[in-house]
Amino acid sequence: MSSIFLFLSEFLVKFFRFSEINSNFQLGRKGKEFRSLPVWIMIKSMKRIAILGATGSIGKQALEVFSRFPEELELVGVSACRSVQELKEIVERFRPKAVACGDENSGKIFEGSHRSFDLYFGEEGLVNLATREDVDLVLVALVGISGLLPTLEALKAGKTVALATKEALVAGGKLIREVLSGFGGEGQTRNTGKSRGTVDDFPEGDLGEIQGGRAGGMKEGLKMGPLEGNLKEESKGAPEKSLREQEGLEEGESGFVSPGDLKAGLEGEVPEGELGSVSRGDFKAETEGEAPNDFSEYHGGRLIPVDSEHSAIFQCLEGKRREEIRRIILTASGGPFLGRSTADLEGVTPEEAISHPIWRMGPKISVDSATMMNKALEIIEAHFLFDLPPEQISVLIHPQSIVHGMVEFRDGSVQALLSLPDMRLPIQYALLYPRRMPSLVRPLSLEEVGRLEFERSDFERFPALKLAYKALEMGGTAPAVLSAADEVAVGLFLEGKIPFTRIVPLVEEVLSRHGPQSGGTLEEVLGADLWARKTAKKLGTVPTF
Repeated sequence: MSSIFLFLSEFLVKFFRFSEINSNFQLGRKGKEFRSLPVWIMIKSMKRIAILGATGSIGKQALEVFSRFPEELELVGVSACRSVQELKEIVERFRPKAVACGDENSGKIFEGSHRSFDLYFGEEGLVNLATREDVDLVLVALVGISGLLPTLEALKAGKTVALATKEALVAGGKLIREVLSGFGGEGQTRNTGKSRGTVDDFPEGDLGEIQGGRAGGMKEGLKMGPLEGNLKEESKGAPEKSLREQEGLEEGESGFVSPGDLKAGLEGEVPEGELGSVSRGDFKAETEGEAPNDFSEYHGGRLIPVDSEHSAIFQCLEGKRREEIRRIILTASGGPFLGRSTADLEGVTPEEAISHPIWRMGPKISVDSATMMNKALEIIEAHFLFDLPPEQISVLIHPQSIVHGMVEFRDGSVQALLSLPDMRLPIQYALLYPRRMPSLVRPLSLEEVGRLEFERSDFERFPALKLAYKALEMGGTAPAVLSAADEVAVGLFLEGKIPFTRIVPLVEEVLSRHGPQSGGTLEEVLGADLWARKTAKKLGTVPTF
């Protein structure tokens, strides 16, 4: 009798955990819109979470959120590459069931103590941690492309991924879209047995609206959820002809981390194997039949953005019809050098560049904020996250960082999300989604803020933004090259090898030398990443006059 009771208890907990997570999305359908169904029974159960990159800026703030909700969140696993002493302190405090570190040598720090957790190493360890059966959600807070493979594998395993590693989506956006869509490669169809459409099957329109049809496996007007359905993988007007004609480090460190080997350097080998290429038509859905009411019927994965800007857009888009959207607006603080001329930036030191006036972030992302390359990467990230062409993604300078993102609709109205600039809020939203709970962040007082200021962004003042649109226009592996070249350039600056004003020109030079491939396989993405790193390092060490 006791065994039957235990079985039923476990079944109910799992069932209502699933109900709670999915209650706001696609549980019911009415006409062309998905309607939310209420969670009519709530069995309180802890959400089981793994943090990849627990010792970085995002990881540390996530642990603060964990401390705030000990009855809601269970830390099942953590990882760190080099800050093993910090990792050990986290393990002693939170007692996770699994730990991943860079290599067996770094794992020796746990010798001599009573170990009650599974210990993993390297890239394989990150994947093992991200795909454990006792993990519901994976917070990916790694640096650079090292977050791509764990993200892909976690999504394929049906996990919810809270993605804080924008470079993974920038470099591997096509692959991530493929996994979310459940497509396995060119020419395959979904289980409905219907034929696919192609890019030419869908009408083009002006920039003020997103066309309906069957783009992304979603009928015209379906409710937008957390990257649900199968979104088209390229923006309108991508240069298909040119594509046919052409051929776990810690935050702030500039060393290369290959997903094939966390310990590899610039000479490391790109791992063999691929996920299967996907044609441009592959991300279009069938021309007939019903839209799937949840991509979890294929892989079960779900992606929730953690970046404050994309989290804001994500929240503003919930429940909206795609045809209603005119554009999304990402806000940028402008960094510590807003208002200074290029000539004034020649002698900028790393210490000045990482001293952001508002956000507390790691060195790499702080430098990216100063160059506006961080916003450039976010433009590409938004393209893949929200299935919008580049023309419908804008950037506004907003020094106060109170408005994190906005959505402008066809009728001219704008919806925005405002809060104090504190990453713990979007982290908490992602971890507890879809629930909202009292947070560690002080409520926003508009009376105290007083005024909200905005100014236009332009390519002359912020040339990094131009590179984002250029990379999207080039398509394929170009975004991966942009991201990798920037990581190396920032590393060279932090090491004192190039001046601050050389970062963006170096990235542009590497991008201009790249002949993009389709980006439809992991091998292509990793190859482009490796090429960009080697090229940037070579060009960055050549004296410029």
